[in-house]
Amino acid sequence: GSGSWRFSVPVAINYLVGKKNHFAEFAAGATWMNNRNDFNSFPDNEEGFIWHLNAGYRFQLPKSIMVRAGFSPLYSGNRIRYHYYLGVGWGF
Repeated sequence: GSGSWRFSVPVAINYLVGKKNHFAEFAAGATWMNNRNDFNSFPDNEEGFIWHLNAGYRFQLPKSIMVRAGFSPLYSGNRIRYHYYLGVGWGF
């Protein structure tokens, strides 16, 4: 058939440093991707790894709200590409 699809397998290590409610948040990992046809950042029929890092701040109350912000650079090695993202999130 026709169309686009993507299969990915992410693996990352996360680490929190801090006390009480305030934490520095760090992560590093890789995502294996397999794409068919045309899908956003990847051309037709490409597969490979995307390497990612994360550094940020997390405020978390025990058994309650969590608010975080961070910076995440990505690197794709098949065709040298760099992407940078800023993120903000919250949870309950």
